[in-house]
Amino acid sequence: MFTLNRIPLRIYSFFIVFAILLSSCTSNTIMNKPDDLIPKNEMIEIMTEVYLANASYNVRNKYQERQRNYMSLVFEKYGVDSARYNRSNLYYMSRIDEYEKMHVKVSEKIKKMKTEKDAEFRVYDSIKRAKKQ
Repeated sequence: MFTLNRIPLRIYSFFIVFAILLSSCTSNTIMNKPDDLIPKNEMIEIMTEVYLANASYNVRNKYQERQRNYMSLVFEKYGVDSARYNRSNLYYMSRIDEYEKMHVKVSEKIKKMKTEKDAEFRVYDSIKRAKKQ
């Protein structure tokens, strides 16, 4: 068996391959700040709306239509286009710690919206039940 300073060549090769794979898995890509970067608070609002628009894609609307793309309405509401949103999203994604904090805020906003809607439905249901009696 070949050895390199008493370490078998197979083990030495394994550690070199492992180190190369490990170093290639990390991303050091930090995007440059775009000129038209969407501010963080506004980006959180837009991300919330985008997630809701994506989630509603297969849900029937009041006209019983499915597969409606509401993304253009979200961008129109905030006065941004999809290219600007994508550039800003890539910038924030390259700063993963900051992006994770933004996602936590988006999640909290969606949970709050759900809680409010659930409360509205409970009131509506109780009114509906009262009318039946």
